[in-house]
Amino acid sequence: MLARLPLWLWMLIVFGGVMAVGIMTLFRRRAALKDNMAFATEFRQRFIDYAGSKGADRDSYHWMTMNSNKMQRHMGHAGVLTTFYDPPFSYTNYLVILNMLPRIRREFDDRWGSGGNIGPLVQMFDETLLRYLGDLVRTLDRSVADCRNPMNWFSTGIAHTLAVPLYFFSYFGVLSTASINTLQNTVSFRLFAALISLLGLVASIISIINEGKPTLDYLRAMIGI
Repeated sequence: MLARLPLWLWMLIVFGGVMAVGIMTLFRRRAALKDNMAFATEFRQRFIDYAGSKGADRDSYHWMTMNSNKMQRHMGHAGVLTTFYDPPFSYTNYLVILNMLPRIRREFDDRWGSGGNIGPLVQMFDETLLRYLGDLVRTLDRSVADCRNPMNWFSTGIAHTLAVPLYFFSYFGVLSTASINTLQNTVSFRLFAALISLLGLVASIISIINEGKPTLDYLRAMIGI
């Protein structure tokens, strides 16, 4: 039965499958963005509680410390300062969450929040979190439009399908999921996926047009008219 299916129907099945993969991928990304937003918002609130207590809220500090690696990883480049001067030391590629949080804690312990660098450090830490939250808000807004755009469903489905062999390597530990996500966001990969999407769409349209009459005959035979 399957062997007798016309080419246009096979193309339609593949097209529908790619669209379904694209829709699921986009909505999964949107859900992940919401989770990241909730986590970042809680992290910032914990920091506000800790700074407002002048270092006395140890529960908030311990929570932030346990989740600092996750927060730093989520923030990526947004959580890195190209240069940072903390007299008498100067740093490059300074990891804000991992390094500045214990630095602020030491400042609170030594000075109880009076004098020194505590004010600028607290402000810089909070502004870094705010900028990251702003990026998440804009990305989340774009994801809403992506989830409503059928062209994005198709192109995302193609891109995810092309990345399937990479996930095979990830399963065996050759590539990390983060590396695969980074590769999928590169310009070259997105251009390749866009080209494949365009060719696939054109091929589907040509197939349906060329098999117009056979398609009608096949449908009539199926319904018995």
